[in-house]
Amino acid sequence: MPTPGAHGLSEAWKSLEDLLRHDPGGRGVPALSPEGALRPASESLARSERVLILSGFPVWSADAAERRLVPESDGPPGACALGRALEELGVSVSYATDPRSGPLFAALGLRARVLDWSPEAAPAAAAALLRELDPSHVVSIELPGRSAGGGYWSLRGEALATPALDELLLAGAALGLVTLGIGDGGNEAGLAFLKPALERTLPLGSRIATVVPADHALVAGVSNWG
Repeated sequence: MPTPGAHGLSEAWKSLEDLLRHDPGGRGVPALSPEGALRPASESLARSERVLILSGFPVWSADAAERRLVPESDGPPGACALGRALEELGVSVSYATDPRSGPLFAALGLRARVLDWSPEAAPAAAAALLRELDPSHVVSIELPGRSAGGGYWSLRGEALATPALDELLLAGAALGLVTLGIGDGGNEAGLAFLKPALERTLPLGSRIATVVPADHALVAGVSNWG
């Protein structure tokens, strides 16, 4: 049996959280994750009935001759792993993503709703989709979360043109659904609790920090790990 660890956490849960805090990018953000967040998030998902999983983050290509937004590989594999684990528990799982990341979900063998919502259309569209799917939980993994100014930003402070899928977390919370956000930088949907710390510790923290909250928020060195 696990033995009690620091702050009442079992050593098993603490060791998992320590793994999540491994910071290969040296950003310092994973260290801001509160101890003890993993277990309640996991236990809530284990009791879920129907889960909607969201993922898809655009990044600027490294090709200086043709700068364009391309889908990031972080996020969809984590969505796949979580979804398959939940299905093993008998949970019904749905996926949604943006047009850029749609091919990544398809390559993973997942049928995802491909959504391209403008900020103006997102509130009504999100409410309609949630009524259709009727999830008990909405989970975002490496999904852009809007800033206080309403825009979406990379960690370098670059503007990102991306559909407003983070509206599903806001609409889910308004309907009383359980929401969970996973990210690695603080600009991802669900990580609004990080905003004060990012403003204190990162030069661009005030610009990039998301204001989209979640009931459960996990910060990892890589979102796929979360």
